[in-house]
Amino acid sequence: MRAWPRNELFHFMNGCKILHGGLEGIVAPPTKAEVAEYLRLSASGVLHFIRHTLIYSNDLSAVAEGLAGIYKASFFLLQAKLFLETGKYVPSKKALAPLLSEKLDKEVFGVSAAWNSLADDRARNTERYLMQLVDWSAALLIFADKHSPNSR
Repeated sequence: MRAWPRNELFHFMNGCKILHGGLEGIVAPPTKAEVAEYLRLSASGVLHFIRHTLIYSNDLSAVAEGLAGIYKASFFLLQAKLFLETGKYVPSKKALAPLLSEKLDKEVFGVSAAWNSLADDRARNTERYLMQLVDWSAALLIFADKHSPNSR
């Protein structure tokens, strides 16, 4: 546990149900700065992947279904964002949804929730989904940078 990257501990320590014992004395909870680093690294990974796809893909509609993982991961990134905003961990999608205030956060989270019913639209409008993820991940990156102690 001590060797695990600090920025990766946020979801592990908050999202797991402890059945026996605890982590006290083994590893401290991540700081807000470490959660900001998790969000920064995750958002930059999404942004890099989507921009790479936009530049190099010969058939954008072929990548539409591959976006499922990113939309699913939006929940975890939004959990971290809300933690940085409020200091509280929101454990469920149902509890998280009404707390979202940013338009892009709501849109991306909505796509994730409605993923199965959007198959035809994703195939027809893949570029719109890709651009939505570019805008969203760029906004998250800026947000995380503002919450980082090393912010410029």
